[in-house]
Amino acid sequence: MIIPAMHPYARFLLLLIMLSAGSFISRGQTAAAPLSYIDSLTAVLKTGSHDTVKIRALYELSHYWSDRDTLKALEYVRQGMRMSKKLPQLYAMGYFYLGGCYFDTDIALSQKYYMMSDSLLRNFDNPEAYNTRARAWHNFGALLQRQNDEKAFANIILSKAIPLAEKAKDTLRVARNYCSLGLVFSNQLDYSKAIYYFRLAEGVMEKGGATEYDWLELRLKLARNYIFLKEFADAYPYITKVQAMLKNDPASPFLPEYYLIEGMYKAGINDHQAAIASFTKGIEIAPEVHREIDIEALMFQKFKSFRELKRYPEAAKTLEILIRDSARYPGNSRNLLLQQYHMSEVQALMGNYRNAYDWLLRFTVTADSVKVENTSAEIANLEARYRSTEKEKQILRLQSQNEKAALTIKNNRLLNWLFGSASFFLLIVSGLALLFYRNSRKLLEHQRHVHELELHRMKQDQRIMMFSSMLEGQEQERTRLARDLHDGLGGLLSGIKIELSQVNPEHPAESRQNLSRTIQHLDNAVNELRRIARSLMPELLMKYGLAEATREFCKNLNIAGKTSVVCQVFNYKEKLSQEKQIVLYRIIQELVNNALKHADATQILVLLQQRDDILFITVEDDGKGFNVSDAEVKNGSGIANLKARAEFLNASIDIQSSPKTGTTVTIECPV
Repeated sequence: MIIPAMHPYARFLLLLIMLSAGSFISRGQTAAAPLSYIDSLTAVLKTGSHDTVKIRALYELSHYWSDRDTLKALEYVRQGMRMSKKLPQLYAMGYFYLGGCYFDTDIALSQKYYMMSDSLLRNFDNPEAYNTRARAWHNFGALLQRQNDEKAFANIILSKAIPLAEKAKDTLRVARNYCSLGLVFSNQLDYSKAIYYFRLAEGVMEKGGATEYDWLELRLKLARNYIFLKEFADAYPYITKVQAMLKNDPASPFLPEYYLIEGMYKAGINDHQAAIASFTKGIEIAPEVHREIDIEALMFQKFKSFRELKRYPEAAKTLEILIRDSARYPGNSRNLLLQQYHMSEVQALMGNYRNAYDWLLRFTVTADSVKVENTSAEIANLEARYRSTEKEKQILRLQSQNEKAALTIKNNRLLNWLFGSASFFLLIVSGLALLFYRNSRKLLEHQRHVHELELHRMKQDQRIMMFSSMLEGQEQERTRLARDLHDGLGGLLSGIKIELSQVNPEHPAESRQNLSRTIQHLDNAVNELRRIARSLMPELLMKYGLAEATREFCKNLNIAGKTSVVCQVFNYKEKLSQEKQIVLYRIIQELVNNALKHADATQILVLLQQRDDILFITVEDDGKGFNVSDAEVKNGSGIANLKARAEFLNASIDIQSSPKTGTTVTIECPV
């Protein structure tokens, strides 16, 4: 979700409202299908007369099993790709189905295969190719949505998925994209606009071609948004229609979501006891229909009903389970933030202010990790309440002691000297305590000063190491330039000098032939000089920026060798200074050249993607890889130079690799 700049406290409150409303994730791919259809696909494998028919059947079987049994799905798609090696379009489509196998388990790998499918299918101009590309882009965007990038998902639907579906003349695919767009607006709390797109999809689907599963998904979305608008009378007809459709399908993957919507409806009309029963049914059936992804939303709504019924211990227990299992769900950092806040709230409602304060502290740590402003006012307020309670207890204790002391003085004035002695003793103890406190503060202040000096020294050492690595990288660049000039240009010029020295005026015919050869060598020298100049400072980088220079760099490598180098650029706005663009271009050059020289890679993917004010650069290859934890690699000059350049840009660099699995390097650079 994108939250505009505003006062930190106001922005925090808005975030809580948005999270409390509930964020819903696009299914991305709907692999649901009747068993009769699956049986018919299996029969095609046995009786199909053409390989193309069998390949498509294998792909559809992989699609069906993708969210049920990943190993079985992979087996089907790999068999199809083996059969389609001499059929380029079907082979390219295989990467789309391969991406589907990893959709719920490995986001990065799934996105990689979707982009490979799109890249290869651009060579084909037919409805099937356009349709597959539309699906690949939609699923790519759905995975971005799972990483909380709603804006990128909406942009992909509008600029990629819908135009490609229209080119394929697939109106049902267009309607499905309208549904996804409505889901984005729903997550942005614009429920009226969400309903507009859902009704738009409904109008397209009513013309024919929609499956039962399309209708189930659409009606559930409409019901949910009407509930958010508190228009329960409009939500009820859609809920009853879904109930009738699911009545004879006890294994439907839509059942958990149906129970979620049914429970939200009952909670909306203040029947929280019935709502809890619906949420419980959904939680119980979700694992059976392989929709564990819906459990988090069901549990959270169940918590809200417990809270409304003031059954605070059960509400707290539900939240404890959610927080414990938070790593199982997509977008868990953001949801964990909300769960910790509500846990603090419930503990406060139960009077457990110490626990409430501790949970709010955990909330602030999570907020920092997901870049949400710290709610210092809320923490201070809760802490004040906690301290106020403690002070009230102390006051009551002191009042009781004073009353007893007054009663004792009245009953026995002879004991005054004892109280005087006790007071004198307490005065001495207080003085000693004050002296100890002052000494402790001085010691702590001294330790803090020493710690700050040590931290300053470490920062200086890190700065020196960074500049040393930068200088070493520059020296390596100069060494490479000198080698290119000496071995390349120097050799050519030496040869030209020798040829010119052998020109004999007495033999003009032979001299003309030698001069012609010399001119050709001069042309080679000029081309070599241009190549070295472009390597030093590419002309495209100066004129058109980082994106065009990177595309041209990858394109030239494709021409020069057998390795396929693919460059993809998404939402890049060219806001970087020229200095930063040059450093990033050098990093990309070094990473791609390393993959070509050392990794024996056959596929290299270079991805530039901008989200808000962060530029993400990913260079991935399918080469032999290496052990990142190996001391020799970790402390080598190559990785040190890369990290130094990244630190110079205030960027972070992440290297993922292991032997025989390829290498992925990701750089996050602030614009």
